[in-house]
Amino acid sequence: MFCCPYCEKPGISVSHKLIMSPGSRVTCQTCGEISRVSAPAWLTDIFLGAVMMLASFFVDSELIKLILGSGGFVMMMLLPFIFTPLCKVS
Repeated sequence: MFCCPYCEKPGISVSHKLIMSPGSRVTCQTCGEISRVSAPAWLTDIFLGAVMMLASFFVDSELIKLILGSGGFVMMMLLPFIFTPLCKVS
């Protein structure tokens, strides 16, 4: 569980945090307040993975293509999940 930015208690489930994007909202199971992720932080994390995936198109080695492509995909999934903070909805 992730901590809610309002009550500071664990109230956001892992599955909700995993699928969050700047347009989505999630309700805290503890206090009932609505939270979101900030767009700039989310886009920064997505951008790093996208750069790796795009770089795979310009490499000749199939092994390097596989590493860059799959690594970029994993980064696009995990970096926002781990590093993008939850924010209060204003």
